[in-house]
Amino acid sequence: DLGKPKLLSLLVRFVEGASLRLMDVVVANGQDTADYLLRFYSISSNISPNGVSDRFFERLEDDSDLEILSKISNETIFLHVGTLRPVKGIDYILKAYSHLTQFERESSLLVFIGKGMIEHYQQQAANLGIKVVFLGHKNNVVQYLQKTDFVINVSGGSGVSNSLVEALMLGKPVIAWDKPTFSQVVSECNGILCKDGDTLSLSEALRDSIEGNIVFSSEEIIRSVK
Repeated sequence: DLGKPKLLSLLVRFVEGASLRLMDVVVANGQDTADYLLRFYSISSNISPNGVSDRFFERLEDDSDLEILSKISNETIFLHVGTLRPVKGIDYILKAYSHLTQFERESSLLVFIGKGMIEHYQQQAANLGIKVVFLGHKNNVVQYLQKTDFVINVSGGSGVSNSLVEALMLGKPVIAWDKPTFSQVVSECNGILCKDGDTLSLSEALRDSIEGNIVFSSEEIIRSVK
């Protein structure tokens, strides 16, 4: 229910359950979603995780913003791909980044791609005293992922995330919450799982990434998600 008023949550749950029971077949996009359906509604489902279209890798174009990442050599680049709204965990990311030392922030770059509440989060970053790059919507996400060191995905949604799989298919390690939504895909060979909802744990993962305490193999990451 993502923190909505109790009465609204109960209404939504009733409508969702009643609708699902009218279906002949229910397909879940991850083991966590299947578990949710079974736990809340006693409904069994077929699991068909989200995947990556080959056409995703063909979405290339000239983009002057790419120069921002291309000019970076000694900094660790963290990228978040997704709509900028609370459910995507943007508040957690900004707070965790603010916990880093000034040297650690100067040794890294935090980039957000996606439409949404850009001005709101720009102000939030300013209030926290951190330098963050917001690039808005991009069709050529693949080109940004290729220039990234780590991808952050701490969404409050469920199921196997498309953006999560896209990042891993390009051999990029992912920093995520340690909960079924992510642990069904992310393991020690392809990313870092942080204590769910804990900004200090997320900050520690960012610090380890900057300091090079955890090293990943791009080839192994790709094999793991295939």
